[in-house]
Amino acid sequence: MKDSRLFIPSKQLFSKVNPISRFDPWCLLSFSAEKKLLFGDIALDRLSAVPVEIGRELTSEGFRFWDSDPPTDLIKRAALWIDKEPKLGSICANLVEQLHLIRAEPGYDVSHSEPRWRRRIFCSIPERTDSIGALRLAESIVHETMHLHLTDFEDSEPLVQEFNRKLGSPWKAEPRSYQGVMHGLFVFTCLGQYFSNLLTGQKDDEATHDHCRQRIIEIADEIDQIDVEELASGLTGQGAALVRRWSKLSKDIRQTRFDR
Repeated sequence: MKDSRLFIPSKQLFSKVNPISRFDPWCLLSFSAEKKLLFGDIALDRLSAVPVEIGRELTSEGFRFWDSDPPTDLIKRAALWIDKEPKLGSICANLVEQLHLIRAEPGYDVSHSEPRWRRRIFCSIPERTDSIGALRLAESIVHETMHLHLTDFEDSEPLVQEFNRKLGSPWKAEPRSYQGVMHGLFVFTCLGQYFSNLLTGQKDDEATHDHCRQRIIEIADEIDQIDVEELASGLTGQGAALVRRWSKLSKDIRQTRFDR
């Protein structure tokens, strides 16, 4: 998966069947969906053109916007993948108001969001149109929605104390703010749990099963690179408790599903 911040290479995986923690990290305590929607109910309605000023700014940063007819079937199938976790689908449906399509090189996925655009995400369209392509798009959508979700949570529950300190990040070649590393840990813990939950239900589609296994290991390996105690030292008590819980969950998912 590659977004505007990261690239993760593939690794060889080995499967093991065991129960997984029932804790779903996207269920932050302060979230309550106002509407009983799933993402599949509204995904196509959220497609929108990029405002001129935003487009000009992001183009100057190297983003390339989708300029063809939107691949509606792929988007609908990506939404169905997300809705396999109904709470996650509901969060995406309630938080994403504008979905903008961008371009990426074949084999790469690019996504982007910013706190100043609280209901707007940017996702690339994979070059594949099969189930793996739909899953890759689903991951991009979930990834950026979880950034928005945690930003909303921070409005009511302060999580960061040290906004100026920086920490090594698995997703950047340079130190990143404690808040940025915390966001990355949250987003990828959510994705690891999402793929683990999908894995439980994917018994017939070997390609999809292999993709989920691969992403679980890749994500856990990245999270393992975070110095969680150093990160916790720059957070509030609530923030420190959450990052320790997310880190443990990532380890639990891998340890219970895979032999290393």
